[in-house]
Amino acid sequence: MAIVLVVEDGTGKSDANTYTSVINADTFNEQRGRSAWLSLKEDEKAAALIKATEFIDATFNWIGRKATQEQSLQWPRNDVDDYGETISVFDRDGFEITGVPAGVKKAVAEAAFLSLSEDLFQVDDPRGKIIRKKTDVLETEYQADTVTTVRKPSVFDSVNSLLKGLYSFSSGGMVVGKAVRG
Repeated sequence: MAIVLVVEDGTGKSDANTYTSVINADTFNEQRGRSAWLSLKEDEKAAALIKATEFIDATFNWIGRKATQEQSLQWPRNDVDDYGETISVFDRDGFEITGVPAGVKKAVAEAAFLSLSEDLFQVDDPRGKIIRKKTDVLETEYQADTVTTVRKPSVFDSVNSLLKGLYSFSSGGMVVGKAVRG
């Protein structure tokens, strides 16, 4: 059975399951010389794009709010002021965001490629390498960090660079981006 991709086109589709098409992801990855992506079958690419979209939507605290209650993904977005009026959402550079931003589409293509070699939903703990984990009593022991430890680039590094200005940080009240009444 073939995997069916339904690409969000900026209208708030209720059945969308990705932000970008296989063709767009192929172009994105081809421009970066990623033959591993290009050698995949269509269904493998589609599955990776769906998983990457789920990862992107689950990971980031996007600015604004979903544009409609019925849409299946987090984009498109807008915001509502204190009076209940819909207002436009702007990125950190002051450009109005309509539909699905190009950065989100590129981040999905990037995450889909990275998912070929990494589990997207695996979270590295900054406290050190897990050396023992006990599920019944929820006990986790971490290996202490050492001065010689070199931080390996994570999935977040490349994806974050594509999404700057589109999400807010969940702690500290810091928001990157803005909403302006139109």
